Amino acid sequence: MWVKNLNLYRLAGSFELSAEALHQQLEQKAFRPCGSMDMANLGWVAPLGHLGEQLTHQSNGCIMVCLRREEKVLPAAVVREIVNDKVLEIETEQMRRVARKEKESIRDEVLQELLPRAFTRSKLTYAYIDPRQGWILVDNPTASKAEELISLLRETLGSFPVRPLAAQHSPAAMMTAWVDGSARADGLNEFMFGSGPSRRFIGEMTPDGVVGYNVIPGGQSGLFYHPNYSSQLPLWLTNSYHPLAVTEEDADDVAILEYTFGPAMPAAAAEEENNND
Repeated sequence: MWVKNLNLYRLAGSFELSAEALHQQLEQKAFRPCGSMDMANLGWVAPLGHLGEQLTHQSNGCIMVCLRREEKVLPAAVVREIVNDKVLEIETEQMRRVARKEKESIRDEVLQELLPRAFTRSKLTYAYIDPRQGWILVDNPTASKAEELISLLRETLGSFPVRPLAAQHSPAAMMTAWVDGSARADGLNEFMFGSGPSRRFIGEMTPDGVVGYNVIPGGQSGLFYHPNYSSQLPLWLTNSYHPLAVTEEDADDVAILEYTFGPAMPAAAAEEENNND
């Protein structure tokens, strides 16, 4: 799974289903191609494509799923042209104007005629559930498309309480802070840095160990919707610092998320590890 764009959701409760149990649930909403009169259809497919048959794939304690959406392609220009031809034919033969309501009825008839012959196109949306950390990550840049996957999961499972990730400080709010007096520079162009440090650090050696203070221009995360995308900007603009977590214990105290990466293991070994957990 190559992730390009993410919409993140926090699980509101624990997720107890195993990959096998989730697969059995997803079979209720497995993907079926559009029928002759269907405009669109969606359902679950194997995330490994032709390399797998299961509707789930488990690795490192996470469960991946895949939503397939298929829809008919009916170019609006083609539909409009056919409708206009039919309207012109009626007006010419019957010597009257076609009312708006009648024109809409003609359009519906044209759609019904074209649907069985229309081409289809499909789009896959991947997501993975991390039960240990309490996240579900949807690989789609559009919130509405990510919500489509979440809604089908909720419909499939009967209940799937999640909430989207919300930043503590939005980028817009932080940019507003540049000019509202809470964090500002000496002049309009003083925010532009042509050269200089990308990090300010002060370290002090004490009998109890190193005491450090640090700041970077922006935040620790490169994701604009993450709480730590611009959390350090006010400190940077006002020449202030935050305490630096030096020891492992200090890091554990301030950590908000932890991931453990490891090599992929065979399915049988992964199932045994999950059973042991």
